[in-house]
Amino acid sequence: MRKGLIYIIAVFLMILASCKDFLEIKPLTMVGAEDLLATPAGVKTLMATLYNRWPMEDFVFHPANGYNQHPGGGGNGDGGWSLSSNTDDA
Repeated sequence: MRKGLIYIIAVFLMILASCKDFLEIKPLTMVGAEDLLATPAGVKTLMATLYNRWPMEDFVFHPANGYNQHPGGGGNGDGGWSLSSNTDDA
């Protein structure tokens, strides 16, 4: 009985000791700030990510009919054309 308890405690201690290296592995899908800004390629990647996430207006217009000529309200029912209120031309 005592020998079995010693084995169980030894296995439990080995499991706890083996987790230390597992928890300190750096993620492979993310880049740290110190690595990102250290090289020109990293800065370029950062700027591309910022530009990709930049909120932009989606000014949809139909180029064949001119920019500010809209037959309807600008909803999905009329082809998704934008309202003239989205610009300074209104």
